[in-house]
Amino acid sequence: MKLYFILILNTFSFFFASNTLAANCYQDMNVFISNVYGEQIDLDMMDLNMQFYKDFVSSKTDEQIIDLNYAMIDEMDKIPYSSLKETTKEDIQAILDSVRSKEFIQKSCGRVNEYDPNNQVGFCFGRAMATHLEALKNRIDKQSILKLWLVGEFENAHWNHHVAVILRANDRKWYVLDPLFSRIFTTSEYVSHFNRQYGYRLAMVPTNPKRFLSAKSKLEKSYARYNKKNLSYDFSSMEIFWKEFFADLLKEMR
Repeated sequence: MKLYFILILNTFSFFFASNTLAANCYQDMNVFISNVYGEQIDLDMMDLNMQFYKDFVSSKTDEQIIDLNYAMIDEMDKIPYSSLKETTKEDIQAILDSVRSKEFIQKSCGRVNEYDPNNQVGFCFGRAMATHLEALKNRIDKQSILKLWLVGEFENAHWNHHVAVILRANDRKWYVLDPLFSRIFTTSEYVSHFNRQYGYRLAMVPTNPKRFLSAKSKLEKSYARYNKKNLSYDFSSMEIFWKEFFADLLKEMR
């Protein structure tokens, strides 16, 4: 595990060492979330699964949540496009294809998640981490990478959030890369899919791509980051093979 973590740090040192672009992007998140939801919030300390969004979603009608999600998409489209590296839809699809080809992804996306057979944590956050690293490996401009969280009330599921990476193409649109699916989606297509499957009580929250878990998780008081501690917990007694998932991730992503 230690060796694999060092390899990841070396491979993506440009990401972990430089925070300027990511910091700017992070500030943008606060600005346009405030524009859409009408409240300034601290994304670094705010819990995506509880408090603000739980109260926020419960206070809105389905139609209001849908309207707010489309307003969020409009705000995301206003982020200045960076052309440091031209990225096509085909490039983004190729990144998703590469991630889906990994053995650990396939083991976590089958009818039975081999790392979580009782479907307690799902590992969407782990698959999003892998997608983020693959995007960085392909030198995607950092200003064109975000994570998209859907938080709220999922019908027919015990989840209260889901997360995937979104990348911006040279057509100025944001595309969702969720390894559960074989193709990329626009943000509006993706939210519509989840609305049809899990209901309309889901608020769309874009964040800095370095967010690993929901904020104030049991693992860390502030939002959890990619670090050795958070990737090596032993939950095997609960039949959650956490450290095994991330050991396999780091091995295949090096």
